[in-house]
Amino acid sequence: MSRPVAYTAKLEISTKFADNQTYPASTYYTPPFKLTNFFRRSNGGIEYMLMNASAGIMAHDNYSIDLELAENTQLLISAQSFEKIHSMPSGEARRHTQIKLDANSCLIFNPLPSIPFANSAFTTTTDIHLATATSRLIYSEIISSGRSLRNENFVFRNYTSLLNIYLAKRLVYRDNCQLNPEQQDLTTIGMFEQATHLGNFIFYGFELAEKDLDKLQQILNESQLDCAISQLVGNGYLIRVLATGSEATLKVFKALINQLEELASAI
Repeated sequence: MSRPVAYTAKLEISTKFADNQTYPASTYYTPPFKLTNFFRRSNGGIEYMLMNASAGIMAHDNYSIDLELAENTQLLISAQSFEKIHSMPSGEARRHTQIKLDANSCLIFNPLPSIPFANSAFTTTTDIHLATATSRLIYSEIISSGRSLRNENFVFRNYTSLLNIYLAKRLVYRDNCQLNPEQQDLTTIGMFEQATHLGNFIFYGFELAEKDLDKLQQILNESQLDCAISQLVGNGYLIRVLATGSEATLKVFKALINQLEELASAI
């Protein structure tokens, strides 16, 4: 599949706080990005569903996403469809995401899985800035091996995901995921092994007692997935999941989000 020109696309959302509720301060996007009208959430926050008006990410596409949350605001970003990264005869596609969270704000960034097609190349860089320890973040991503039903497991050229998280201007977490099937055996021990999906679930700004961590661990145990939770610098946590499909991973991520929101509302 091809189109005559590559997209250089931008998406920008900023929030404001008024009457004990979150409102959009400004929104801006260019094709192929599209946004729904915002949905009002029961906690006073808002949700935007991010859409892509094209068939997916193509060669030489260059996407930019900027999210800025004001103090006390709450924003949920979800997606309408899986992210398809199409075959590319040459070159690669890129995306840069920058997120800024002010004090006592909360962002839930919960997209659907990425599917790198055969012969695709994609680099995504995400920089997240937490103003204070009260800035709450829930960030997830799911990377698949490709179109499994077409036997396209690990036949993409390259998938790179660099994530940087800063707390009060200090780098507290960095994940540089480099998947290159031509140079790596991604099915070996210590890599994907028998799995086809890698899920990362990161959260910051939640004060968790031991009983709260036990509840999160119970969700992981009940999922029966290959997963574990680790504490990060700056009082954050990382949950990694290996699975043979997307649905089970999406289900456990949803349960984790619900549990964290319940804990946050009790503070």
